[in-house]
Amino acid sequence: MKSSRQKRYISLICSLFSVLGFVCHAVGFASPFWYHDHYSSKYGAENYFHGIWKACFAVPGLPIKCHYHDSSELPLIHDIQAVSAAGLLAYGLAVFLLNWRTQCLEKFKRSCVQFIGAGVLLVAGLLCLVGLMMWMFQMPVFFILHFGLSIRLEVVSIVLAVVASSLIIRENITHAKTECKYWLYPNPNNVSRYIPPISV
Repeated sequence: MKSSRQKRYISLICSLFSVLGFVCHAVGFASPFWYHDHYSSKYGAENYFHGIWKACFAVPGLPIKCHYHDSSELPLIHDIQAVSAAGLLAYGLAVFLLNWRTQCLEKFKRSCVQFIGAGVLLVAGLLCLVGLMMWMFQMPVFFILHFGLSIRLEVVSIVLAVVASSLIIRENITHAKTECKYWLYPNPNNVSRYIPPISV
């Protein structure tokens, strides 16, 4: 069996993974770099940026021009935005649950909360994956072959979510299932779990 120190290290690593994954998804969600391409023309180096919210065009010496996507040009864009936003909310909730450190929570409740947070984190990773796959399905092959920084960040956030949630679930599944059961359905006969002994 792993020592309490090893379990604590795993918990800290998974909490760090969840925070990093949340930041990666938030940046990828907001930035217009899901697709990036550039080439030289008579005007200079032209750059094209596309995200799930807007597309931008930059030419040296001229202001950057952007326009927001609508369903007429990209039929699935609002669905992609909704799924990615749901993934961001789920990620934020998972980060809160996995990093919830309060004295009012007893040890068994913290274990249960971490187990629930791992499940939410796994759902967040799956939502990010669905949004990414919808984007690739929506975009032509040309866009997929020229993916930008935002898609790399999305992939990192998905991997971190899956790895962190898998580690937490594996480490806590047996203990957390029992403790969550006692938390949600307290046994009045087992008073010692909820009332600390009175010192005389």
